[in-house]
Amino acid sequence: MTTADLSAVVNGLRAFGYYNAGQDCTAACRIYAGTKIHDNLVADLSAAASSIRYNQPTTRSTRSVR
Repeated sequence: MTTADLSAVVNGLRAFGYYNAGQDCTAACRIYAGTKIHDNLVADLSAAASSIRYNQPTTRSTRSVR
C-alpha cells in the first residue's frame, strides 16, 4: 500500500510491536511493505525502535512506550 500514513504505521509498530517487551500474542512479527515505501519504513522504524529505553520499572526515567 503506497497511501499508508507512514508516521501512523511506525508509531503503531513501535508501541504494539514492543509492548510487553514483544512477549505478547498480538506483537507484530511480520511487516509487509510495498517497494515504494520499504526503505522509508525501515529507516523510520529503525529510528523509532532505537529510541525505546529499557530500564527497571522503579527507575524515574523509565516510561511506557507511547
